[in-house]
Amino acid sequence: SFYFILPTLQASILSLEHNELQRYEAENNPEGEEVKAAEVDINAKDAIEILCLHCAEEVLGYEQAQQTKYPFAHMAVLLLKLLSSGEDVAVAAARRVRSSFYKLSQVMSSEDLQLLLGDLGGLSEVVDVRLASFNALVMRDPKVLAKLSVRGVCVTWMMQYDEDEYVVRAAQRVWRLAGYSIPGSYASPEFGLVKMLSHAQPMARKAAGSAVAGALRLHPKSISETVDLLTQLFITSPDEKVQLKLEPGEFGEKSEIIYRGATRQAVAAALTACVPYVGVTSKVAREQVTKLFEFFIAHGFKDRNDYAWNTVLEAALAYIERYGQKHIEAVLPMLEAHLALNRASDSKGKKKKNQEVEDRVREGVVICLGSIAKFIPAESPKVVAVVRQLIEMLETPSYDVQVAVAECLVGLMPNVRDDAKEFVDTCITNLSGATFGMRKGAAFGLGGIIKGLGLDALKEYGVLATLTKMVTNKKDFKAREGSLFAYERLFAMLGYRFEPFLLHVLPHLLKCFGDSAKDVRKATQDASRCIMANVTSNGMKIVMPLVLRALGDVKWRTKLESIGLLGAMAHCSAEQLSNALPTIIPRLLGALSDPHEEIQRAARRALKQIGDVIQNPEIRANVPHLLAALAKPQNTNTALTKLISTSFVHTIDTPSLALLVPILMRGLRDRNVKSKQMAAQIVGSICKLVSDTNDLVPYSKKLIEQVKNIVPDNSPAVRKVAAQALGSLYAGLGDGSMPGVMDQMLDVLRGRTDAVERSGAALAVAHLLVVMGSEAVNKMLPDILDGVRDENPSVREGFANLFITLPDAFGEKFVPYVPNVLKAILTLLNDKSVEVRSLVLNAGHSIASIYTATNQIESVLPTLDNGLLDSAWRTRMGACHIMGTYLCNLAGAKGTVVVPMADNDDMNDGPDEGKEGAKITSSKMHNVMAHKIGMKRRDRILATIYLMLSDGNSMVANTSWRVWKALVVNSPATLTSIFPTLINKIIKSLASNDDGEQHSAGQALGGIVTKMGVAVLKTIVPLLQSRLQSDDEATRRGVCLGLREVMRSTSRKRLAEYMPELISAVRDALCDEAEVVRSAAGEAFQTLHSIVQQDAIDAIVPALVGKLAKAGGAHAGDVKDGEVVVDSELVLGGIQQILKSHSRLVLPFLIPMLSKRPLTLFSANALAELAPVLGNGFYRYVEDVTMAFVEAIEREALSNNAPRRTEFVNHGAAVNAHVREDAVHALVATLCEVVQNPSGKGHAHDKTAAVELIGRFCKETKLDITDNIENLLTASMMMFSYSEAHVLKQAVPAAAAVMKHVKKEQAAEYIELLQSILREVTHENGEQVLFELPGLNVRGALKSFYPLLTEGLVKGNEKTKQLAASTMGTLVSLTASTTLMTYVMVLTGPLIRMASEQFSEGVKLAILQALRLLLVKCGPRVKAFFSALQTTFRKALRHKSKAVRDETVKGLAQMMKHNPRVDNVVQDLVNQAATEEDAAIKVSLLEGLIAVTADKPTGKRISKPLLGKLLNTSGDLMSHKHDDVRYAGATLFGSCLIFLDDNELESHVAKRLSADSSAEKKIWTTRQGKVIAMGAAARAGEARVGETKLVEGVVLNSMDDDNVNVVTSAITASKNILISGNLSDPMDGEDLLEKMAELSKSTSDEVKATTVKALQAYAYYAGDDCKAKLSAASVSSVVLGPLVEAYDAEKKSDPRYEMKMALFFLLQYHVGEQSVAEKKALSICKKMASKNASAAKALASMVKKTFPKITEVEIKGIARKLTR
Repeated sequence: SFYFILPTLQASILSLEHNELQRYEAENNPEGEEVKAAEVDINAKDAIEILCLHCAEEVLGYEQAQQTKYPFAHMAVLLLKLLSSGEDVAVAAARRVRSSFYKLSQVMSSEDLQLLLGDLGGLSEVVDVRLASFNALVMRDPKVLAKLSVRGVCVTWMMQYDEDEYVVRAAQRVWRLAGYSIPGSYASPEFGLVKMLSHAQPMARKAAGSAVAGALRLHPKSISETVDLLTQLFITSPDEKVQLKLEPGEFGEKSEIIYRGATRQAVAAALTACVPYVGVTSKVAREQVTKLFEFFIAHGFKDRNDYAWNTVLEAALAYIERYGQKHIEAVLPMLEAHLALNRASDSKGKKKKNQEVEDRVREGVVICLGSIAKFIPAESPKVVAVVRQLIEMLETPSYDVQVAVAECLVGLMPNVRDDAKEFVDTCITNLSGATFGMRKGAAFGLGGIIKGLGLDALKEYGVLATLTKMVTNKKDFKAREGSLFAYERLFAMLGYRFEPFLLHVLPHLLKCFGDSAKDVRKATQDASRCIMANVTSNGMKIVMPLVLRALGDVKWRTKLESIGLLGAMAHCSAEQLSNALPTIIPRLLGALSDPHEEIQRAARRALKQIGDVIQNPEIRANVPHLLAALAKPQNTNTALTKLISTSFVHTIDTPSLALLVPILMRGLRDRNVKSKQMAAQIVGSICKLVSDTNDLVPYSKKLIEQVKNIVPDNSPAVRKVAAQALGSLYAGLGDGSMPGVMDQMLDVLRGRTDAVERSGAALAVAHLLVVMGSEAVNKMLPDILDGVRDENPSVREGFANLFITLPDAFGEKFVPYVPNVLKAILTLLNDKSVEVRSLVLNAGHSIASIYTATNQIESVLPTLDNGLLDSAWRTRMGACHIMGTYLCNLAGAKGTVVVPMADNDDMNDGPDEGKEGAKITSSKMHNVMAHKIGMKRRDRILATIYLMLSDGNSMVANTSWRVWKALVVNSPATLTSIFPTLINKIIKSLASNDDGEQHSAGQALGGIVTKMGVAVLKTIVPLLQSRLQSDDEATRRGVCLGLREVMRSTSRKRLAEYMPELISAVRDALCDEAEVVRSAAGEAFQTLHSIVQQDAIDAIVPALVGKLAKAGGAHAGDVKDGEVVVDSELVLGGIQQILKSHSRLVLPFLIPMLSKRPLTLFSANALAELAPVLGNGFYRYVEDVTMAFVEAIEREALSNNAPRRTEFVNHGAAVNAHVREDAVHALVATLCEVVQNPSGKGHAHDKTAAVELIGRFCKETKLDITDNIENLLTASMMMFSYSEAHVLKQAVPAAAAVMKHVKKEQAAEYIELLQSILREVTHENGEQVLFELPGLNVRGALKSFYPLLTEGLVKGNEKTKQLAASTMGTLVSLTASTTLMTYVMVLTGPLIRMASEQFSEGVKLAILQALRLLLVKCGPRVKAFFSALQTTFRKALRHKSKAVRDETVKGLAQMMKHNPRVDNVVQDLVNQAATEEDAAIKVSLLEGLIAVTADKPTGKRISKPLLGKLLNTSGDLMSHKHDDVRYAGATLFGSCLIFLDDNELESHVAKRLSADSSAEKKIWTTRQGKVIAMGAAARAGEARVGETKLVEGVVLNSMDDDNVNVVTSAITASKNILISGNLSDPMDGEDLLEKMAELSKSTSDEVKATTVKALQAYAYYAGDDCKAKLSAASVSSVVLGPLVEAYDAEKKSDPRYEMKMALFFLLQYHVGEQSVAEKKALSICKKMASKNASAAKALASMVKKTFPKITEVEIKGIARKLTR
């Protein structure tokens, strides 16, 4: 029967029979009986069980004893198959299967045991199967083992050379037990050992090769036979192409190639293993080695299989290493002869049929030749010949041959160092060879030679210098290509040792990337790839900066070349690539946005190169989408969609990460929710897909940060996926790569963050804890519970999120923590924060839904039961809601309880079938409540819920009603059953300390009164009044609620009898010490007022106001006017309760008393306390109350009582914050009047108080104050002019608070207002008196105005834009530089953008002025905008408006002070000035150059060639016909002379300023240009123009010119020369002064005026020099005399006044030191009297009479007009 079912077992286990089993069945079914499977469905696990049971010892023993035909071999095959199977079922049962196999093997016959040494057993590819097979044989009797076949002996011998040591030991034991020996005919086909080299299993082939060598060791004389058999097997195992029989319907030929490379490889490995045993004798060794090398050359090296060829080469090299030195004379000639034959064949130009095979042979021979050459003596000339021969072989156009030659040269070069130069020169010459192969081979040879000789050879033979010449040879592309080949091979051969030369090589590579020759570009790419593939981390530090620097070059071709090299970095080693790609990819992405199209294309190609080295098939398939996303951000979503839909089965490699991470980063930053969700999902999976998480380390920081950034995303789905991703990253990277991530998330929960951020952080914490495990939860849970009890509501909310996320993330594992968490939830249901309460309610529902399924009743229900009785109404409401959800879910009605409120109470109706509640409630729920939680607990819970229907909080009542309707099927019946419990709870709750219970009891009491009528009042009212005196506040509150319910439930007529008692009780309760009692009393008062109207006010309010007045000056408990003083806070509390509903009726009693001046702190506090409930009638009293507060604050400030002042401010702000809309205007008017009142300028304390109240009001009010913004802003900014810190501390926040109320659409109006305010603050009587506004230097002051100005500048009309730019400039000018540094970036950008647009002159001018002011104050910080500014100024210089151009010149000059790239700007201006035809624009361009060169450091940075061009251009314009152009050109020429050396100066002076020729003298414009240039040079500080010949030849002569223009220019030049003091001969100065003095008497008004002004300027700016010169009588007489005479002769008042002031300045008269100044002036007059007595007398008279009358204002006025 077992034999019958065995095929079924086999089919169930493996479904297909193995070939070995088929052979066995064929042998055991000679009659051809068909074995049919039983039609029984048995799964694999059961089949294994049945098979193992039949291998039990008792079963096997019985069958063996009965000698039945039991299928032992068949069973063994199945067991072996199970042992080799990787299926889960088989692996799980492996131990039992192995035991069964061992038992079975003990009863198998020797014939059956052959299976254990077959392909399924001892030759299996599975180590465990081989080991089990031999272990089974070890257990058998040696006699049985001795009967095994020859094949068994062969396999046993072979397995002693297995790769697994345990198998080897087991095979050795079998060999010893059986007593086997290896026969001498081991190589014969009968033994089959050599045949095993053709086995299908690699392991068997490898073991067979080693076994052949082992047999040869025992039988060394069989070496010849063994070698012959091995080589014959190699030769007779070719790859074959066989014809296959065509199937019907097929046409043509059909063939298949059978590959036997594995056999040949095994033969070669066997030959290698036999190396030690070939040399039995020297003669035998020589014969065999010769025979083998003949075989290697004729057959072995011709093998097309790379693995087989490499193994043949290993064998050949092994024989050379072992026998080469002894038998070199036999081997070397064979190798040389073969190479000589090949060279001869190549020289004849014969084209061989199979060149590839010949190249492989040649490669092998060359390698062998290089290997055996090391045995040639160093002094032998044979070595040189071999090297020469090898170098000749380099011309072979075969890569493999050239590689082999290069490797051989490395070892040989140290022996031929004397002839090395010859070989180096040969290779360098061949680098420019005619053929590609020659150039390539020369590069290989050069690399091998240099590696063999060492790095010193590079310098010794000038290799690098020669290569540099070749690579820069523009005429010969072959030379360039060859040099690049050489660079490639040098780096490939020398590796990291060549890295120091990369600094020399890389610039050439970068240039060659853009070579015109395609072959050169290809060679450049190959060299770059080689360098990048072998560069080390240190080399990368050399390469990367060079490439990145080139990428930042302004030249697009350099960028293009550097991008090509970056693309080549894709071929770096995996380690280097992983380090480099985080740097490379962002730079390539940046290049994608380059404006040059070629750069973009190159960047895309580089990215594609990186994509091409990706190994991951899934990523590789998506590379086009990834590159598209990198190139265009809009494709990011598509790429992410493709990635998210891809099933990954391979690990992600480093290049894949490099492409993925930027896309993932972009996806994580995307605004699209779907993109962020997909990106986060991929990031979460990425740790599982990388083979080594270290590959993620370069990106981990950015990824983690970005994931953390979207953890607080607005989308819940994104938050959840991001949190999961963060957990996955933590699981993959560990805490080392994410230090403190948990603390960071907890900090978010603790910080001042919004609800979304806290929700995301809570999700992240939950998923991180899942990764960390339960120990982390145990450790953190106390901290979580502390967090939800934190004082800060945002912290509580943050940690409350964990109550939702943790159960969801942990599931059932969180059950032990549920009771503590649920207690915390119920506590938080009463939290002050709405967000916290909402969160914990959801958390409670979540727990109720999750943990019902596990029937964890005792973990949930007791806590909820206690919550229903909690004193906090929110806790009761939440507990009730959660309780309903829990009970519904417990019965199978999933979800939360949401039952609509009924229109009325159907308590007396029948069963509720058909209602909403019935849809949820069912009999099943009643059964659950009865049987699962018990009847007593059920009655208690329902009674509590019903009592909550009357809860004092409507929300509690509403919730309890919904829960009641959801839980109760028949209300009347249920009430009947719980009535005793309900009555007991009502009685108990009236005296309860819990306000909720009291409220419910009070309402219940009201119901009783309604039903029982007036009869019960006689008992209830006195009882309640007496209980009002109880010490228990809960009881007193209950009394108030009871009174309210009694009054509500009774008519006025019935209450009339008890009204005095009720009024007294309410009045006393309103002053109760407990807030809750006062609140309840307020409700009672409202009820009372609704019944008796004004009588309630008249009876209670005056009495309370009187109590408050008495409490103001006394302590609680004192006796005053016969009454006990009540605590003022209690009275205020009572009044508040009344004001809530009757403020208009109470204010006339209250406000006059509280606002009485001087305001006391008690009254201020009372007003603040009552402010929220003062109501609409308060507007009548606003002015009085506000002034009372201002005076009080001022009073405390003057007395330096800061704490009391702060209290008054806070109270005043509280009152102002609660004023209604009708009182705003009065409040603002009062405060602004205080600030703007000119009185009280001495201390400003009242103004400070008012402005502080303004700031607090604007900050805290929620009203629309648009109509009052002008007054508020004016008042706030008026205080900006104060320097006192305490004033500015209030003024700046006040202004900022006001500005927050400004609407964007009113920008124009408020910008104009701001400009007006600034002018008003900084000017007096139309003149600016403040040049820096202290308030603007306070931190944050400018920030408040920036949005308004930006809005006006960007979106306003022309007028608004001009006003905004002007105002921005004003703010900049009034702000200190240190303060502006913070805002320079945000201010400059919008101004530049707007300056580039087309606007009117006014807008343009205002923008340029603002930019100039920014440059003046913050020049270095504006460097980032210099490029844009240069473009802006360039355009503005050509503007039609002169004002715009002049302002541009000023701005340009300021910019160039900080711009290092002077030449670019100057070159542009010079070119434009030279070619511009419009005279006005030409002048502006020249003025721009003058302004730039006026700054000496800037001018010195101008290059010499450009300076020469500048001088030539300006020199040509010195005689221009247009006056302004001539003046500007001459001025520019003169100002630039200072930057010339002596030789250059002499050249230009000789050319432009030398004495005029006769032709030039006729042209007055030329003469004027020269003197203008002289003056400009002197003004610029050029001392060398003060030489006598120039002064005399140009300046002095020009003052005698007949052209007025020339004369005036000469006077100005003289003034500049005198002021500079740079005169080679001091006499020249006296001559100039004398000449100028003479000209003061000129008949030309223009000359006369120019002279007087020049003398004034000279005296003012060169006072010491002037004083020294005038001290001489001769000088003073010739200078002062003519001026005095001109003064006396002048009739016109204005010129006369100017002359008087000139004399004043020349005499150095000082108004502040009149006596001293007069004495000195008179001494000068006395000296000049000897030369000109009349003039001296007149001057002395002026000194005594006229000069003292000159005022300081006059002096300043004249000085302001003077120019140097």
